[in-house]
Amino acid sequence: MVADRTEKDYKRVVHEGTDAPTFTYQSLRLYVGGAIFFTALPFFAPQIAACTFWEFIDKKTINGVEKVKAFGASLEKYWKPYVRHAEDAFIPNMLLMLGVFIPLYALLELYLTVTYGFSWIRLFIFHLIRIGPMYSNFAWIYTLCHKEGHQLGLTGFFKKPVHYFLSKAFNHWVGLFYGVLPGTFTYSHTRNHHYYDNGRLDIYSTQSFMRDSFTNYLRYIATWWLYALNISTVYSFVELGNYNLALQTAFGTVGYLVFLRLFYAVSPIFTLAYMVYPLFDSNLLLSMVNFTWHAFIDPENIDDDYVNSTTVLDAQNFILGEEYHVIHHASAGVHWTKHTPLFEKDLAAGFYDCPKSSSFTGTNLFIIFGHIVGQKYEELAKLQYDPENQSKLTLKEKAAILRRRLQTTIEHVHV
Repeated sequence: MVADRTEKDYKRVVHEGTDAPTFTYQSLRLYVGGAIFFTALPFFAPQIAACTFWEFIDKKTINGVEKVKAFGASLEKYWKPYVRHAEDAFIPNMLLMLGVFIPLYALLELYLTVTYGFSWIRLFIFHLIRIGPMYSNFAWIYTLCHKEGHQLGLTGFFKKPVHYFLSKAFNHWVGLFYGVLPGTFTYSHTRNHHYYDNGRLDIYSTQSFMRDSFTNYLRYIATWWLYALNISTVYSFVELGNYNLALQTAFGTVGYLVFLRLFYAVSPIFTLAYMVYPLFDSNLLLSMVNFTWHAFIDPENIDDDYVNSTTVLDAQNFILGEEYHVIHHASAGVHWTKHTPLFEKDLAAGFYDCPKSSSFTGTNLFIIFGHIVGQKYEELAKLQYDPENQSKLTLKEKAAILRRRLQTTIEHVHV
Protein backbone atom coordinates (compact mmCIF):
# COMPACT_ATOMS: atom_id res chain seq x y z
CA MET A 1 0.00 0.00 0.00
CA VAL A 2 1.03 3.61 -0.51
CA ALA A 3 0.76 4.14 3.24
CA ASP A 4 3.27 1.39 4.00
CA ARG A 5 5.82 2.80 1.56
CA THR A 6 5.38 6.27 3.05
CA GLU A 7 5.82 5.02 6.62
CA LYS A 8 9.12 3.35 5.72
CA ASP A 9 10.49 6.70 4.60
CA TYR A 10 10.60 7.88 8.21
CA LYS A 11 12.59 7.03 11.29
CA ARG A 12 11.26 7.67 14.79
CA VAL A 13 13.19 9.85 17.23
CA VAL A 14 12.17 9.81 20.89
CA HIS A 15 12.12 13.05 22.89
CA GLU A 16 11.59 13.39 26.61
CA GLY A 17 10.30 16.52 28.32
CA THR A 18 9.64 18.43 25.12
CA ASP A 19 7.18 18.51 22.26
CA ALA A 20 8.47 16.89 19.06
CA PRO A 21 9.96 19.47 16.64
CA THR A 22 7.55 18.17 13.99
CA PHE A 23 4.58 19.23 16.10
CA THR A 24 3.58 21.99 13.69
CA TYR A 25 1.31 25.05 13.72
CA GLN A 26 1.25 25.07 17.53
CA SER A 27 0.00 28.65 17.89
CA LEU A 28 -2.73 28.21 15.28
CA ARG A 29 -3.85 24.96 16.91
CA LEU A 30 -3.97 26.67 20.30
CA TYR A 31 -6.10 29.56 19.01
CA VAL A 32 -8.52 27.25 17.19
CA GLY A 33 -8.76 24.70 20.00
CA GLY A 34 -9.10 27.42 22.62
CA ALA A 35 -11.85 29.14 20.63
CA ILE A 36 -13.80 25.87 20.38
CA PHE A 37 -13.37 25.00 24.06
CA PHE A 38 -14.13 28.40 25.56
CA THR A 39 -17.02 29.07 23.18
CA ALA A 40 -18.76 25.90 24.38
CA LEU A 41 -17.68 26.13 28.04
CA PRO A 42 -20.43 28.49 29.37
CA PHE A 43 -23.09 25.97 28.30
CA PHE A 44 -20.99 22.80 28.38
CA ALA A 45 -19.86 23.08 32.03
CA PRO A 46 -23.32 23.47 33.63
CA GLN A 47 -24.64 20.76 31.31
CA ILE A 48 -22.04 18.26 32.58
CA ALA A 49 -22.64 19.38 36.16
CA ALA A 50 -26.39 18.90 35.73
CA CYS A 51 -26.14 15.43 34.20
CA THR A 52 -23.79 14.39 37.03
CA PHE A 53 -26.21 15.80 39.62
CA TRP A 54 -29.09 14.04 37.85
CA GLU A 55 -27.44 10.66 38.36
CA PHE A 56 -26.69 11.45 42.01
CA ILE A 57 -30.31 12.47 42.73
CA ASP A 58 -31.71 9.52 40.79
CA LYS A 59 -29.69 7.02 42.83
CA LYS A 60 -30.82 8.66 46.08
CA THR A 61 -34.51 8.75 45.12
CA ILE A 62 -36.48 6.85 42.47
CA ASN A 63 -33.59 4.93 40.87
CA GLY A 64 -35.18 5.61 37.50
CA VAL A 65 -32.19 4.56 35.42
CA GLU A 66 -32.33 1.03 36.80
CA LYS A 67 -36.08 0.88 36.23
CA VAL A 68 -35.65 1.89 32.61
CA LYS A 69 -32.95 -0.79 32.24
CA ALA A 70 -35.28 -3.40 33.73
CA PHE A 71 -38.08 -2.41 31.38
CA GLY A 72 -35.71 -2.58 28.42
CA ALA A 73 -34.51 -6.02 29.51
CA SER A 74 -38.12 -7.25 29.51
CA LEU A 75 -38.38 -6.33 25.81
CA GLU A 76 -35.20 -8.04 24.69
CA LYS A 77 -36.90 -11.40 24.13
CA TYR A 78 -38.83 -9.80 21.26
CA TRP A 79 -35.67 -8.54 19.55
CA LYS A 80 -33.45 -11.63 19.79
CA PRO A 81 -34.70 -13.13 16.49
CA TYR A 82 -33.43 -10.04 14.65
CA VAL A 83 -29.89 -9.68 16.05
CA ARG A 84 -26.86 -11.83 15.24
CA HIS A 85 -25.77 -12.14 18.86
CA ALA A 86 -28.31 -12.73 21.62
CA GLU A 87 -26.31 -10.35 23.85
CA ASP A 88 -27.11 -7.55 21.38
CA ALA A 89 -30.87 -7.77 21.92
CA PHE A 90 -30.70 -4.49 23.85
CA ILE A 91 -29.66 -2.58 20.70
CA PRO A 92 -33.19 -2.19 19.26
CA ASN A 93 -34.17 -0.59 22.59
CA MET A 94 -31.34 1.91 22.15
CA LEU A 95 -32.47 2.60 18.60
CA LEU A 96 -35.99 3.33 19.82
CA MET A 97 -34.80 5.66 22.57
CA LEU A 98 -31.93 7.43 20.80
CA GLY A 99 -33.06 7.04 17.19
CA VAL A 100 -36.81 7.64 17.57
CA PHE A 101 -37.53 9.43 20.86
CA ILE A 102 -34.67 11.98 20.64
CA PRO A 103 -35.42 12.92 16.99
CA LEU A 104 -39.14 13.27 17.81
CA TYR A 105 -38.23 15.40 20.81
CA ALA A 106 -36.06 17.54 18.52
CA LEU A 107 -38.97 17.99 16.10
CA LEU A 108 -41.19 19.02 19.01
CA GLU A 109 -38.60 21.62 20.02
CA LEU A 110 -38.44 22.83 16.41
CA TYR A 111 -42.20 23.34 16.45
CA LEU A 112 -42.08 25.13 19.82
CA THR A 113 -39.22 27.36 18.68
CA VAL A 114 -41.00 28.37 15.47
CA THR A 115 -44.36 28.83 17.20
CA TYR A 116 -43.45 30.35 20.56
CA GLY A 117 -39.86 31.48 20.12
CA PHE A 118 -36.48 30.36 21.43
CA SER A 119 -36.15 29.36 25.11
CA TRP A 120 -32.86 28.84 26.96
CA ILE A 121 -34.64 26.70 29.57
CA ARG A 122 -36.14 24.35 26.96
CA LEU A 123 -32.75 24.20 25.21
CA PHE A 124 -30.96 23.24 28.42
CA ILE A 125 -33.52 20.55 29.26
CA PHE A 126 -33.32 19.11 25.73
CA HIS A 127 -29.54 18.76 25.80
CA LEU A 128 -29.62 17.41 29.35
CA ILE A 129 -32.02 14.64 28.30
CA ARG A 130 -30.08 14.06 25.08
CA ILE A 131 -26.83 13.54 27.02
CA GLY A 132 -28.53 11.64 29.86
CA PRO A 133 -27.69 11.17 33.56
CA MET A 134 -23.91 11.02 33.98
CA TYR A 135 -23.71 11.45 30.13
CA SER A 136 -25.04 7.89 29.76
CA ASN A 137 -26.93 8.53 26.50
CA PHE A 138 -23.81 10.11 25.04
CA ALA A 139 -21.80 7.06 26.17
CA TRP A 140 -24.25 4.70 24.49
CA ILE A 141 -24.38 6.56 21.18
CA TYR A 142 -20.60 6.89 21.04
CA THR A 143 -20.07 3.24 21.94
CA LEU A 144 -22.67 1.92 19.49
CA CYS A 145 -21.39 4.14 16.65
CA HIS A 146 -17.94 2.80 17.51
CA LYS A 147 -18.99 -0.85 17.62
CA GLU A 148 -21.14 -0.50 14.50
CA GLY A 149 -18.20 0.96 12.59
CA HIS A 150 -16.03 -2.02 13.48
CA GLN A 151 -18.77 -4.55 12.72
CA LEU A 152 -19.66 -3.18 9.27
CA GLY A 153 -16.95 -5.14 7.48
CA LEU A 154 -17.84 -8.28 9.42
CA THR A 155 -21.40 -9.19 10.34
CA GLY A 156 -23.07 -6.10 11.76
CA PHE A 157 -25.57 -6.08 14.60
CA PHE A 158 -28.61 -7.38 12.75
CA LYS A 159 -29.58 -10.44 10.75
CA LYS A 160 -30.79 -10.16 7.18
CA PRO A 161 -33.03 -8.62 5.92
CA VAL A 162 -33.02 -6.12 8.84
CA HIS A 163 -29.28 -5.70 8.30
CA TYR A 164 -29.89 -4.05 4.91
CA PHE A 165 -31.89 -1.25 6.54
CA LEU A 166 -30.18 -0.80 9.90
CA SER A 167 -26.52 -1.73 9.35
CA LYS A 168 -25.47 1.95 9.65
CA ALA A 169 -28.38 3.23 11.73
CA PHE A 170 -26.24 4.71 14.51
CA ASN A 171 -23.60 6.34 12.28
CA HIS A 172 -25.96 7.57 9.55
CA TRP A 173 -29.00 8.55 11.63
CA VAL A 174 -28.77 8.57 15.42
CA GLY A 175 -25.28 10.08 15.41
CA LEU A 176 -26.51 13.12 13.49
CA PHE A 177 -28.24 14.32 16.67
CA TYR A 178 -25.03 13.82 18.67
CA GLY A 179 -22.46 15.52 16.46
CA VAL A 180 -21.21 12.29 14.85
CA LEU A 181 -20.65 12.78 11.13
CA PRO A 182 -21.07 9.76 8.83
CA GLY A 183 -17.61 8.50 7.98
CA THR A 184 -15.81 9.28 11.23
CA PHE A 185 -16.32 5.82 12.73
CA THR A 186 -17.17 3.89 9.58
CA TYR A 187 -14.07 4.93 7.60
CA SER A 188 -11.63 7.18 9.43
CA HIS A 189 -11.55 5.41 12.79
CA THR A 190 -11.36 1.90 11.35
CA ARG A 191 -9.23 2.58 8.25
CA ASN A 192 -6.86 5.16 9.72
CA HIS A 193 -6.65 5.18 13.52
CA HIS A 194 -6.62 1.41 13.86
CA TYR A 195 -4.36 0.96 10.86
CA TYR A 196 -1.66 3.29 12.20
CA ASP A 197 -2.30 2.89 15.95
CA ASN A 198 -1.61 6.47 17.05
CA GLY A 199 1.44 6.68 14.77
CA ARG A 200 2.62 9.38 12.35
CA LEU A 201 -0.09 8.76 9.76
CA ASP A 202 -2.86 8.54 12.37
CA ILE A 203 -4.72 11.79 11.74
CA TYR A 204 -5.56 12.28 15.42
CA SER A 205 -2.39 10.92 16.97
CA THR A 206 -1.25 12.20 20.37
CA GLN A 207 2.42 11.22 19.96
CA SER A 208 3.98 14.50 18.89
CA PHE A 209 3.28 16.57 22.03
CA MET A 210 3.42 16.11 25.79
CA ARG A 211 0.04 15.10 27.15
CA ASP A 212 0.43 16.47 30.70
CA SER A 213 -0.53 19.95 29.56
CA PHE A 214 -3.94 21.59 29.35
CA THR A 215 -2.52 23.93 26.72
CA ASN A 216 -1.54 20.97 24.58
CA TYR A 217 -5.00 19.50 25.09
CA LEU A 218 -6.45 22.72 23.65
CA ARG A 219 -4.14 22.25 20.67
CA TYR A 220 -5.33 18.67 20.36
CA ILE A 221 -8.94 19.85 20.10
CA ALA A 222 -8.05 21.47 16.77
CA THR A 223 -6.53 18.17 15.56
CA TRP A 224 -9.60 16.26 16.74
CA TRP A 225 -12.03 18.62 15.02
CA LEU A 226 -10.30 18.22 11.67
CA TYR A 227 -11.01 14.50 12.10
CA ALA A 228 -14.55 14.99 13.47
CA LEU A 229 -15.48 17.08 10.43
CA ASN A 230 -13.86 14.52 8.08
CA ILE A 231 -11.44 17.18 6.76
CA SER A 232 -8.15 15.54 7.71
CA THR A 233 -9.63 12.13 6.87
CA VAL A 234 -10.43 13.06 3.27
CA TYR A 235 -7.03 14.74 2.88
CA SER A 236 -5.23 11.67 4.25
CA PHE A 237 -7.12 9.21 2.05
CA VAL A 238 -6.40 11.33 -1.05
CA GLU A 239 -2.73 11.70 -0.09
CA LEU A 240 -2.41 7.92 0.30
CA GLY A 241 -4.26 7.17 -2.94
CA ASN A 242 -7.42 5.77 -1.29
CA TYR A 243 -9.75 7.79 -3.51
CA ASN A 244 -12.79 5.57 -2.99
CA LEU A 245 -12.61 5.96 0.79
CA ALA A 246 -11.99 9.70 0.41
CA LEU A 247 -15.12 10.04 -1.73
CA GLN A 248 -17.30 8.00 0.63
CA THR A 249 -16.09 10.02 3.62
CA ALA A 250 -16.71 13.31 1.79
CA PHE A 251 -20.25 12.14 1.00
CA GLY A 252 -20.74 11.68 4.74
CA THR A 253 -19.90 15.33 5.37
CA VAL A 254 -22.13 16.46 2.51
CA GLY A 255 -25.00 14.40 3.91
CA TYR A 256 -24.54 15.97 7.33
CA LEU A 257 -24.57 19.48 5.83
CA VAL A 258 -27.77 18.67 3.92
CA PHE A 259 -29.29 17.41 7.19
CA LEU A 260 -28.45 20.73 8.88
CA ARG A 261 -29.66 22.75 5.88
CA LEU A 262 -33.12 21.19 6.13
CA PHE A 263 -33.48 22.43 9.70
CA TYR A 264 -31.87 25.77 8.90
CA ALA A 265 -34.51 26.45 6.24
CA VAL A 266 -37.16 26.25 8.97
CA SER A 267 -35.32 27.90 11.89
CA PRO A 268 -31.69 29.10 11.89
CA ILE A 269 -31.61 29.62 15.68
CA PHE A 270 -32.96 26.12 16.31
CA THR A 271 -30.37 24.62 13.96
CA LEU A 272 -27.45 26.34 15.68
CA ALA A 273 -28.63 25.74 19.25
CA TYR A 274 -30.09 22.24 18.94
CA MET A 275 -28.31 20.61 15.97
CA VAL A 276 -24.89 22.28 15.68
CA TYR A 277 -24.15 22.51 19.40
CA PRO A 278 -23.85 18.68 19.72
CA LEU A 279 -20.74 18.98 17.56
CA PHE A 280 -19.23 20.92 20.45
CA ASP A 281 -20.27 18.91 23.51
CA SER A 282 -19.81 15.46 21.98
CA ASN A 283 -16.46 16.18 20.38
CA LEU A 284 -15.08 17.90 23.45
CA LEU A 285 -15.92 14.75 25.40
CA LEU A 286 -14.57 12.46 22.68
CA SER A 287 -11.34 14.44 22.37
CA MET A 288 -10.82 14.05 26.13
CA VAL A 289 -11.50 10.33 25.82
CA ASN A 290 -8.96 9.71 23.03
CA PHE A 291 -6.43 12.05 24.65
CA THR A 292 -6.59 9.78 27.70
CA TRP A 293 -6.70 6.47 25.83
CA HIS A 294 -3.33 7.31 24.24
CA ALA A 295 -1.67 9.50 26.85
CA PHE A 296 1.32 7.32 27.72
CA ILE A 297 4.43 6.26 25.79
CA ASP A 298 7.24 4.17 27.26
CA PRO A 299 10.51 5.83 26.14
CA GLU A 300 12.27 2.49 26.55
CA ASN A 301 9.82 0.67 24.29
CA ILE A 302 7.68 3.03 22.23
CA ASP A 303 5.77 0.13 20.63
CA ASP A 304 4.55 -1.35 23.93
CA ASP A 305 0.77 -1.64 23.42
CA TYR A 306 0.12 -2.16 27.12
CA VAL A 307 1.58 1.28 27.85
CA ASN A 308 0.39 3.04 24.69
CA SER A 309 -3.28 2.27 25.38
CA THR A 310 -4.92 2.98 28.72
CA THR A 311 -6.87 0.27 30.53
CA VAL A 312 -9.33 0.81 33.40
CA LEU A 313 -10.26 -2.09 35.70
CA ASP A 314 -13.50 -2.00 37.71
CA ALA A 315 -14.28 1.09 35.67
CA GLN A 316 -17.03 3.60 36.34
CA ASN A 317 -19.44 4.58 33.57
CA PHE A 318 -18.08 2.23 30.92
CA ILE A 319 -20.08 -0.13 28.73
CA LEU A 320 -19.49 -3.05 26.36
CA GLY A 321 -15.85 -3.55 27.29
CA GLU A 322 -14.71 -0.11 26.10
CA GLU A 323 -12.45 0.21 29.14
CA TYR A 324 -10.14 -2.54 27.82
CA HIS A 325 -8.50 -0.36 25.21
CA VAL A 326 -5.46 -2.58 24.70
CA ILE A 327 -7.75 -5.45 23.80
CA HIS A 328 -9.76 -3.18 21.52
CA HIS A 329 -6.68 -2.26 19.49
CA ALA A 330 -5.31 -5.79 19.46
CA SER A 331 -8.64 -7.40 18.49
CA ALA A 332 -10.75 -4.55 17.12
CA GLY A 333 -13.12 -6.73 15.13
CA VAL A 334 -14.11 -9.20 17.85
CA HIS A 335 -17.55 -8.97 19.41
CA TRP A 336 -17.66 -6.97 22.63
CA THR A 337 -18.52 -10.07 24.68
CA LYS A 338 -15.00 -11.40 23.93
CA HIS A 339 -13.21 -8.39 25.44
CA THR A 340 -13.44 -9.47 29.07
CA PRO A 341 -12.14 -13.05 28.51
CA LEU A 342 -9.26 -11.73 26.38
CA PHE A 343 -8.44 -9.14 29.04
CA GLU A 344 -8.56 -11.69 31.85
CA LYS A 345 -6.21 -13.96 29.92
CA ASP A 346 -3.64 -11.17 29.60
CA LEU A 347 -4.21 -10.09 33.21
CA ALA A 348 -3.40 -13.60 34.45
CA ALA A 349 -0.26 -13.58 32.31
CA GLY A 350 0.97 -10.44 34.06
CA PHE A 351 0.78 -8.03 31.12
CA TYR A 352 -1.12 -5.46 33.21
CA ASP A 353 1.20 -5.54 36.21
CA CYS A 354 2.51 -2.19 37.44
CA PRO A 355 4.54 -0.51 35.97
CA LYS A 356 4.39 -2.62 32.78
CA SER A 357 1.12 -1.09 31.64
CA SER A 358 -1.01 2.05 31.77
CA SER A 359 -3.66 0.42 33.95
CA PHE A 360 -5.87 2.14 36.50
CA THR A 361 -8.65 0.84 38.69
CA GLY A 362 -11.97 1.90 40.17
CA THR A 363 -12.16 5.24 38.42
CA ASN A 364 -13.65 7.22 35.58
CA LEU A 365 -11.76 8.09 32.39
CA PHE A 366 -12.47 11.80 32.84
CA ILE A 367 -10.91 11.71 36.32
CA ILE A 368 -7.76 10.25 34.76
CA PHE A 369 -7.89 12.99 32.11
CA GLY A 370 -8.16 15.67 34.80
CA HIS A 371 -5.14 14.32 36.67
CA ILE A 372 -3.15 14.13 33.42
CA VAL A 373 -3.67 17.71 32.24
CA GLY A 374 -3.53 18.94 35.85
CA GLN A 375 -0.10 17.30 36.24
CA LYS A 376 -1.27 15.47 39.36
CA TYR A 377 1.11 12.55 38.94
CA GLU A 378 0.81 11.18 42.49
CA GLU A 379 -2.99 11.22 42.24
CA LEU A 380 -2.64 9.20 39.03
CA ALA A 381 -0.26 6.82 40.78
CA LYS A 382 -2.83 6.24 43.54
CA LEU A 383 -5.27 5.04 40.87
CA GLN A 384 -2.81 2.63 39.23
CA TYR A 385 -3.61 -1.06 39.21
CA ASP A 386 -1.09 -2.53 41.62
CA PRO A 387 -2.82 -4.93 44.05
CA GLU A 388 -1.10 -5.01 47.44
CA ASN A 389 1.73 -2.96 45.90
CA GLN A 390 3.18 -6.00 44.14
CA SER A 391 5.50 -3.69 42.19
CA LYS A 392 7.24 -2.65 45.45
CA LEU A 393 7.43 0.88 44.06
CA THR A 394 6.81 3.94 46.20
CA LEU A 395 4.12 6.44 45.24
CA LYS A 396 6.78 8.93 44.12
CA GLU A 397 8.49 6.30 41.96
CA LYS A 398 5.22 5.43 40.26
CA ALA A 399 4.47 9.12 39.74
CA ALA A 400 7.90 9.68 38.19
CA ILE A 401 7.33 6.82 35.71
CA LEU A 402 3.91 8.16 34.76
CA ARG A 403 5.28 11.67 34.31
CA ARG A 404 8.08 10.43 32.08
CA ARG A 405 5.61 8.49 29.92
CA LEU A 406 3.31 11.49 29.62
CA GLN A 407 6.22 13.67 28.54
CA THR A 408 7.68 11.27 25.97
CA THR A 409 7.06 12.39 22.40
CA ILE A 410 7.96 10.91 19.03
CA GLU A 411 9.39 12.83 16.09
CA HIS A 412 9.14 11.28 12.63
CA VAL A 413 12.16 12.32 10.57
CA HIS A 414 12.22 11.85 6.81
CA VAL A 415 15.24 9.80 5.67
